[in-house]
Amino acid sequence: MRILAPVVLLLSGCPPDPEACAEPVPEFALTQSQDIDTRLSDGDSIVMVHGPQGGWHLEVGVWARVSSYRNTVITLQAEVDEGTIIDSRYDLRLYEKDLENCEGYREGLFGFIDTYVQNTRDEPLYPPTDLVGKTVTFTGTMENEDGTVSQQLTLITEPDPRDL
Repeated sequence: MRILAPVVLLLSGCPPDPEACAEPVPEFALTQSQDIDTRLSDGDSIVMVHGPQGGWHLEVGVWARVSSYRNTVITLQAEVDEGTIIDSRYDLRLYEKDLENCEGYREGLFGFIDTYVQNTRDEPLYPPTDLVGKTVTFTGTMENEDGTVSQQLTLITEPDPRDL
């Protein structure tokens, strides 16, 4: 048993350098919701998810390079035809993806679609079915102790495959 402990320590490798993430330039990218290694680009499609309670939302993930994963604020906004359909804010902790390279992520962030925006709330300004195939300007912003960074993309909405 005495020989086993030093062998385990040798095989486990060194911990990441604590100074490696001391002052990274913050980076931020919107990703596919459940695949944070696939970053979204202008012209990509995004599924309008029909939620179990009858609401609609767009779902994304985020990738970031930061010195601290704590106390991170993510804001998601989407606009179509001069109207804001999504305005969501999350106070969260990023998950650690790659400590050595200061990378963090968060998957499954929902931007709930407000179909009644800029209206009297009597009838939808944008019925969800009218949003399918529309171009939306989608903005994600990350704020934490490293600063504020954002990404703005033009995405095209697709219907939820479960509704087809």
